[in-house]
Amino acid sequence: LTGSGNERSNTKNNFHPTVKPIALMEYLCRMVTPKGGTVLDPFMGSGTTGIAATRLGFEFIGIEMTPEYIELAARIAYWSDNELTFEDGDVVLKPKPKAEWL
Repeated sequence: LTGSGNERSNTKNNFHPTVKPIALMEYLCRMVTPKGGTVLDPFMGSGTTGIAATRLGFEFIGIEMTPEYIELAARIAYWSDNELTFEDGDVVLKPKPKAEWL
């Protein structure tokens, strides 16, 4: 079961015990973050807050100590226009290159 008691489906391979809905985290990010602000998530888990923040155009800083969860957080890149890389032990989101007209 999930942290809220719902049945867990691992069809998306997210085994984090307390995954939150993206829409909920978008609502919370909008509620407390000023326009152009930065969202800090000191317990990043599988990255739902990062997905919400980047989709809304906020900067995002995520901190996670569990290596398995950091790998799950790579889904942030899937949901946003960013590439996720690991540099010097840090997770870095960089904008995906855009196509240019010749």
